[in-house]
Amino acid sequence: RARLLPAAPAAGMAHAADADCFAQAMTAGLADGSPEALLATAALLQTAERAGVADGAVYGVAAQANVRLGRRLEAWQLLQRARARGVELITLEMNVLLGAGARCGQLLPAVALLHEMRRSGSRVAPDVGSYDALLFPLASAGRFGELLSLFDAMQKDGLAPIEPHYRLAISACAARGEGARAAAILLRMQSRGMRYGQAAAAAMLACNREKRYTTTLDIFEALRAAASDAPPSVAFAGGGDDGDGAKRDAWKEEPFRSAYVFNAALDAMRRLHRPTDAAELLQAMRRVHGVAPDHASFGIALASAREAGDARLFLELLRTLCAEAGGRRGEGGRRGFLVSDRLHSELVAGLGFFGEPRRALRLLSQLLDTDLPL
Repeated sequence: RARLLPAAPAAGMAHAADADCFAQAMTAGLADGSPEALLATAALLQTAERAGVADGAVYGVAAQANVRLGRRLEAWQLLQRARARGVELITLEMNVLLGAGARCGQLLPAVALLHEMRRSGSRVAPDVGSYDALLFPLASAGRFGELLSLFDAMQKDGLAPIEPHYRLAISACAARGEGARAAAILLRMQSRGMRYGQAAAAAMLACNREKRYTTTLDIFEALRAAASDAPPSVAFAGGGDDGDGAKRDAWKEEPFRSAYVFNAALDAMRRLHRPTDAAELLQAMRRVHGVAPDHASFGIALASAREAGDARLFLELLRTLCAEAGGRRGEGGRRGFLVSDRLHSELVAGLGFFGEPRRALRLLSQLLDTDLPL
């Protein structure tokens, strides 16, 4: 372990050796990994403290032992004890404590500690692991604003977020309805050659929530072009391609088979009052792209036709729905496909809207005789 510490005087060499012995013994217990060894490792910290030889390495190994034992609060409290004793911790040890605090009810104090590490003059600077210790707990806690702030701070510190961090940030944008921000982050993923397919649906959802429907469709067309190996023809997919298809190769690792991506595109078409385009995309999902439409796909397309007052298109989609449900019945999947309350509501509303109240009532009565959730 490399430590930038003042040179110890000769009289302190035995003291330093004692600290090293404790650290080595505790590391061995940590490597053993059994509950007994971990308990013994954690208990050795108190012995080292009484002997006055507990340094940062000793505290760090004790914290890891507590984390493995599920005692995250105890690990977090070690930080307070270390500080009270004037012990300096290196970044690796601080990361263990940040992660422990974030998962034991001390999330905001852990975030405050990270900001303290970032301040000018701090003896220990955060690294990517420091941010990683907090980003996932922030997402789990629904604290999307703080997550995005840390994501930006990481880059201001000259650190490069890894692929999961980008996905977390885009999902946070989707939760907050920040479409432009999500699209910009997705574009950075693309430019860095990362696999951006899993994040695309969240970015499209964010754009829809911010009413940036054209951007949603730009993203969709970029993904569709990348999946087909065709040169991207929209602005979203351009900008800095090195000519060897590296960006498209990043997409190839994630097949273009997500209904969520298609549903986001369908919803954008609906909001842009393009029911025919929505119907064509729905019908092409399985036939052209090999993606099975789900109940949300049909609900969105049916709503688009109803809102446009296009009875012919509505009935055409209804026939497609019946064919899809019939095909899945042969596969034993009809029940799983037709349990959506949203889809049934759209069918009843559409039939009524287009002058088929008897069929709407008949469908509703049939549904009431089932145990489907309505």
